[in-house]
Amino acid sequence: MSQHINPDQLDADDDGVGDVCDPCNQLVNILGNVNLDASGDDYIPIIDVADILAFTDLLNNTGLPPNDCQQVDLLADGTINDWDLIVLLDLVMAGGN
Repeated sequence: MSQHINPDQLDADDDGVGDVCDPCNQLVNILGNVNLDASGDDYIPIIDVADILAFTDLLNNTGLPPNDCQQVDLLADGTINDWDLIVLLDLVMAGGN
């Protein structure tokens, strides 16, 4: 990533970091969107069964470890465990987004 300032660069989440340089787009990195997928130009996060599968992989240490952008502590209690998975299951069953 270069250090050139580009005032015309889009900043979809208005965090002061242009989209090209923003590793953590806050429009997509929300609780429950474990696999960080989104749809459309508005970056609508998709929270579905794929997130449940990604979360179970994370719990079983078979998937990629969470990165600094992911919000996977759904209970915000400082631990990532089966209780967070239950919250995610409820979220998906209620329609996700």
